Amino acid sequence: MSTYVVGDIQGCFAPFKNLLKKVKFNPDKDRLWSVGDLVNRGPKNLETLRWFYDHRDNVTMVLGNHDLHLMACSAGARRPSRKDNIDDILEAPDREKLIEWLHFQPLAHSEDGVTLVHAGIPPMWTIQNTLDRAWEVENAIQGARCKDFFDEMYGNEPIVWDDSLSGMTRLRVITNYITRMLANKSQVNFAGRGNPFGGGFPDPPRLASHADTFGSVLTRPPPACQLNPLSLSNTVTSASPPSLKRCK
Repeated sequence: MSTYVVGDIQGCFAPFKNLLKKVKFNPDKDRLWSVGDLVNRGPKNLETLRWFYDHRDNVTMVLGNHDLHLMACSAGARRPSRKDNIDDILEAPDREKLIEWLHFQPLAHSEDGVTLVHAGIPPMWTIQNTLDRAWEVENAIQGARCKDFFDEMYGNEPIVWDDSLSGMTRLRVITNYITRMLANKSQVNFAGRGNPFGGGFPDPPRLASHADTFGSVLTRPPPACQLNPLSLSNTVTSASPPSLKRCK
């Protein structure tokens, strides 16, 4: 059995399937970890989301900012912008079961010493802090008042964590750290993701393989659509287009 980690797919279903074919992914025995952003930008968002739903017993994923945006649009808290192309999902006959499944996916996952998040973990948080605070957001997303959360989710403030934060302000900064954070030296930057969705299509998926056991951070792959080894640490994140990494 092998476990693979894939970065942002964003509706680029054909390149994603090519990656799976290249590593001979076997859904009967292999597992796939996804750092989220399954949808928005590429041409096959519905097909991508359906694939993950159909293979949900073999998939571990965390939510990205585009996944949250899809849920917000579905809940009526936000209208799709001109740059979004998620109408295929919003108009699908199986929309409800697909969106409901997304609602019950985590923002952070930790297993066998490896932690999976979409964007990053602020340096002042431990892994347990991250899991506990992710659960606060997950609880809001999974509850009957999830639209209240989505109504207040958008925005860059506050940009500094404080343990005394409460309510929607607290949930917003947790969400921003885990799903939108860009690190620049000692600062955390959400520029370009306040409207979480910049223009254009993502680059083609990138594939990387490595036979070693997980260490601590799986860094982004080199900017090339080819097989390349990735460096390892203890947090798997993605700020780049899809990459596929063999973990074990």
